[in-house]
Amino acid sequence: MTLSQKFTAITVMTLVISLIFFLCDAWHSHVQESKFKNLTDMYNEHTTLLYQFGQNAKDYQHSLNQVVTSLQNPSADEETTQRAVEAIRNAQQLNHVMLEQAVALNVFADKNGVIRRLQESDKALATLNTATQPPEVGAGQWLDILRTQSGNMGDIISIVTDTSTKIHSNINDAIANIFQAETYFTKATIAVLAATLLALIALFYAARRHAITPIEKIIEQLDHNHSERDIHLSPYDARQDEIGILARAIVTFHKHYMDATDAVIKAKEEETHTETNKRIVAIQLEDALEFEINKQVGTLQEACKVLNNNATLLQSQSAQIADSSSDAKMLTREMQDAVMAIKASTDNISSTIGVVLHDTRQSTDITHKAVSESHVLRDRMNVLTEATQQISSSLTVIHKIAAQTRMLALNATIEAARAGDFGRSFAVVAQEVRVLSGQTEKAAYDISTHIQNIQGQTGQALEEVKTITDVIAEIDKALEHVLSSMTIQENSTHEIVENTGRAVECITEVTGSIAKIGDSTRSAEKEANEVANSAQTVTTHVDTMRGAIQQVLQNQNKSVEESSGDVDLF
Repeated sequence: MTLSQKFTAITVMTLVISLIFFLCDAWHSHVQESKFKNLTDMYNEHTTLLYQFGQNAKDYQHSLNQVVTSLQNPSADEETTQRAVEAIRNAQQLNHVMLEQAVALNVFADKNGVIRRLQESDKALATLNTATQPPEVGAGQWLDILRTQSGNMGDIISIVTDTSTKIHSNINDAIANIFQAETYFTKATIAVLAATLLALIALFYAARRHAITPIEKIIEQLDHNHSERDIHLSPYDARQDEIGILARAIVTFHKHYMDATDAVIKAKEEETHTETNKRIVAIQLEDALEFEINKQVGTLQEACKVLNNNATLLQSQSAQIADSSSDAKMLTREMQDAVMAIKASTDNISSTIGVVLHDTRQSTDITHKAVSESHVLRDRMNVLTEATQQISSSLTVIHKIAAQTRMLALNATIEAARAGDFGRSFAVVAQEVRVLSGQTEKAAYDISTHIQNIQGQTGQALEEVKTITDVIAEIDKALEHVLSSMTIQENSTHEIVENTGRAVECITEVTGSIAKIGDSTRSAEKEANEVANSAQTVTTHVDTMRGAIQQVLQNQNKSVEESSGDVDLF
């Protein structure tokens, strides 16, 4: 394992241990906080219940003491006696409440004893409430029972007080244990932090001892031995870690450096002997360079011409694109105006459809009401038909009664004729009865005729009402269909309006894009002009540079010839 791997492993292990301990500390703090909260809630709950229980016990004892005081008073009247009886009843009710609370509470050391005493008190109070003798007769027995129950309640109050004190003490002990555990854990955290800090300090000193100090020693040896050809960085070059790799690399680099220095010195020595050859080679190179420069300059001039032609073509194409973008911009503006007109028309159609839809809904409501009214009218016509049928039945009875009355009048007339003078007055009455029966029969016949006419008209009206009801129902269905269609049309119109709005937005964006294209095209045209100008400028500079290079080469040739003459002189 290398030195860096060792340091990395130690650092990671230290950080992991610290992180684990910090997580444990956070978890422990959360657990202790939850325990503290639960203990506090339990203490508050039990304290409240015990307080209520103790308060009820005190009220119970106070009621019994009042009863005892009342019974011990020799001058107690009947009202005082009644108050004593009422106090006993109240005490029994409190006893019931306390019994329920004692069953619910689980904090008493002797819970069964408390419940047993409350049950005995309940039985004793029940005996007093059902006693046949009044308190003034059995006062001695009542006083004994009441004193006994008051003493029991005093014992219960003492138990409640002791229990409350014990709970408070237990809660305080638990809280003290929690805080003590928190203190221990805090101390442990501080110890772990101190250990982590010490580990980091030790890691720093170990890094300095195993890495920094050897590097300083290596630098010191290089300062003393840098002029030697072979250097040794012992004992560091024998190590197998990063320091050893660094030392061996430095030794190798120093060796290569010394070799390169020797090569440079040797090259400088040989340079003097090869100067004449270099001049000859320089002349040849100058000729080749002149040829190559002329060739490259010609190529560059051709490229500039092509660039100039392309720039001219780009200018013409940019102008055409600018014209096309202007035409497209005009067309998109016309399209935008047309779409805006369509949007306005669809808005008007949407408004009209909304009005028609509102009127159709009102018409549908009216047809619903008409159908309801027609049903009511049909029911009333049916009732009228039944009434006319009952009247017809009654008229049949009237016809029968009139016929029988006429027969009776005829018989009375016959009997009156037989009676002679004695039956004349009766004959007159019989005649009147016969006339009245005839009139009754005629009136019944007329009524029957009218009833038949009414029944016929009622039946016809009923058929017409049924027809009207059916027609209104069909109208209602048609209006429902129209309403559904208009609703669909309204939704479709809204969608058309929304789509038209989106189309307007898209056309606006297209118009903006075309405008940007026009701007870009104009910019491209300007750039093309600049490119053409630059190409022309480059061509001019190339020509100038070609002449300057030829002049330089001529001067160089003259210098070489003069140098050759000097060499020949020697």
